[in-house]
Amino acid sequence: MNKFGKKGKDVPVTNSHNEVDSENFFPSKEDRMNLKEVAELFGTTPQTVINWKKRNIIPYYQIHKSSRPFYSRSQLIKLASQNQDLTRMKEQESIEKIKNLIIHKGITQAKVAERCNIHTSTLNKWLNGKGNNQLHMSKIERIIQYLEAVNTNDV
Repeated sequence: MNKFGKKGKDVPVTNSHNEVDSENFFPSKEDRMNLKEVAELFGTTPQTVINWKKRNIIPYYQIHKSSRPFYSRSQLIKLASQNQDLTRMKEQESIEKIKNLIIHKGITQAKVAERCNIHTSTLNKWLNGKGNNQLHMSKIERIIQYLEAVNTNDV
């Protein structure tokens, strides 16, 4: 078993100098992704990806402790297809961000709903986890953009 807890081809292959053969251990260069690319793939922020990495939710590779980690596109796509919780985490983090921004900016839910062209009860359902937020992630992202842009003096 390798350090990622998997059996099989991901186990390092050593050469005669007892060094790891990076061609057989790490994802191919075409399959590698950086932090920003992973965030874009999952429709989330780089900080969320960092948090997932710290909690060992997503696999990553790192050549040295001081080097930046990289990720395997094929592994992440497979993981996402098998684990819908990753998209639910994104929903929860977005909803929490909206709640925090509403408090921080001192704006009412009614005002946010009006400005974002949604019904107040719909926003309330989303914030209380009673709606199917995955269907409305584009609207939720628009609410976040509005709240981030609003000036507290304009409220």
